[in-house]
Amino acid sequence: FPLVYLGVRREIMVVLSTTDAGYWEAMSRLSSHYILLMVSIINLYVLPKLSAANSKNTFRETVLEFYKLIIPFYGIGLIVIYVLRYYILRVVYSLEFLPVQDLFLGQLIGDFFYILALVMTYQMHAQRQVKRFIATDLFKALGFYLFSIYFLKLLGIEGVVYAHALINILYFLLILFIYRKDLFNLKYVKNYTKSSNS
Repeated sequence: FPLVYLGVRREIMVVLSTTDAGYWEAMSRLSSHYILLMVSIINLYVLPKLSAANSKNTFRETVLEFYKLIIPFYGIGLIVIYVLRYYILRVVYSLEFLPVQDLFLGQLIGDFFYILALVMTYQMHAQRQVKRFIATDLFKALGFYLFSIYFLKLLGIEGVVYAHALINILYFLLILFIYRKDLFNLKYVKNYTKSSNS
């Protein structure tokens, strides 16, 4: 990923300017702060449960519980960040960085889907599924680079954050597809429905 980000940054500088590369870097750094907070929550809340899990039901219950309890607050937090983006840039950076406002939407959409996927990928860490983890990460890294190059030429600097959004949506769908059987076990759903009704 560091190599990919360096490659994208270099491409921005070649196609647009060093100033635009600085805007994208500023947006990425802002994003990294709240992403770090969410990763810390996942490390404390999700990983211990998945590491101690001895059944697929535990994985499903942990993921769905995280989606139910944490994701709504995360989503609201991202909306607040978007609404207050002007003031955030004024406080964190300076007036020169106000054009970064245009990069928030694509970045926040991508970050939302990234966390949705990340919760499930921790199953790979817990179960030591190294090959699967490397394969999905390569998909995300290469996809981000290729989409960034393509959308940069079409949409300018905003194209890079929309590439970020697109690859994270695809990454989420890929992880969801990989764990579809564990998450959407019809027998479990039927049993859970019966127990709830009784």
